Order: sequence, then C-alpha cells, then structure tokens
Amino acid sequence: MQFLKKFLLPVVLCLSLLYAFTGGCLFKSEKTYRHLIPKGYIGWVRVDFNIKDAPALSKEDEYLLVKIPHRGILKTSDDLLPSIKYQKEEYYYYSGNKRYPLDIGKELGGGGTVGKVGQDGNYTEISLRFWVGTQKDYEKYQKGKELKYGPWKKLPM
Repeated sequence: MQFLKKFLLPVVLCLSLLYAFTGGCLFKSEKTYRHLIPKGYIGWVRVDFNIKDAPALSKEDEYLLVKIPHRGILKTSDDLLPSIKYQKEEYYYYSGNKRYPLDIGKELGGGGTVGKVGQDGNYTEISLRFWVGTQKDYEKYQKGKELKYGPWKKLPM
C-alpha cells in the first residue's frame, strides 16, 4: 500500500497531466493510409511508390491520402510504409467531395506488393496492388484472366 501512495499514484497523476496538457499528441499513432477509390469502381488497383518526379501523397489528419484515379493506377514519390502501419488503414469510395466507407470484408480482396530491384540490390520501385469488388465481381471479371489494372466497367466521371 505504501508503494501505491509514494510511487505509483504520483507517476499515474503526472502521466495523466502530461496527456491532458499535450492533447495526447505524444501518444498519437504514426501515419498510415486512407484510400479513396472512385465510387462504383470494380477491378485491380495499383499504387506505384518511389517514382521519381511523381507527386507526394497528400496528408489528411494522421493519414496519407491515397486517392485512386478512375484509371486505377496512382504513382507517388513517397516510400511504401512498413506493413505494420497498415493496421489502421481506411478505405472509402468517393464521388466528388462525398465519401462512402467500403465494406472491407465484402468489397476488398487479395493483393500484395511487387517490386523492381536495382543493381545495388535495393528496391527502385515498389507497387501495392489490391482487388476492389465482391467475390462475385472477381469471378465475373477477373477469374482465369490475365491481371489487368483499372476498372472492369466504365465509371461515371
């Protein structure tokens, strides 16, 4: 009991005050991705990282904004974040300035990363790719076919 009064209670009180005065900013998570995909998009998406002269990703709150164009391929000069950062990713459809959350369990499927290795053994480019659409969409448009990036049906602009 003496330990609680003399040591633990003051430490907890100091940490609580520190959190209150800093607005919690010392404990905020590092940046991760917020993906924006055109509303109605069905198909493979590809994000190419480390592309020289490509624009950097915009920032929004604690997220890096990955706004996929209608053609389904985005190029950025940013590095790909380590996979541990993906735990808090967000996915939305967008139309104009409106956003609609994706049902990740039903509307997002397989994918991964592929890269090009330079002469020095380091990645010169790396791409993140993933399927947007239901399992039924995948079977209708992609199953058994050569991988093609971009929407499988025409999107309203």
